[in-house]
Amino acid sequence: FEITLDGYATVYRFNGTWTSLVDDRAFAAIKQGVGAVNELRVVTKGPNATFYVNDQKFDAISDKTVPGTSQVGLVVEAPKNGHATFAFDDTVVHEAATN
Repeated sequence: FEITLDGYATVYRFNGTWTSLVDDRAFAAIKQGVGAVNELRVVTKGPNATFYVNDQKFDAISDKTVPGTSQVGLVVEAPKNGHATFAFDDTVVHEAATN
């Protein structure tokens, strides 16, 4: 799940190569620009995943990948010129309570 400084979001799968699962598009809930802070959340249940930015639903998918093979990772991309500072804060991965 990726957002950009200019307000776009997309969802990819990495299995040796990157595959787009949700096309890159503008999303108004993204706080744009240098220094902006955004909260990303992914909620999964079985093959379904729902993606949120700042508590606003961006999109949802159903992926039939074999259960137990999902992974979570954090990736940043530095600019080709100049420099950038990135921070991840309050990263939480947990199993939801079942009712």
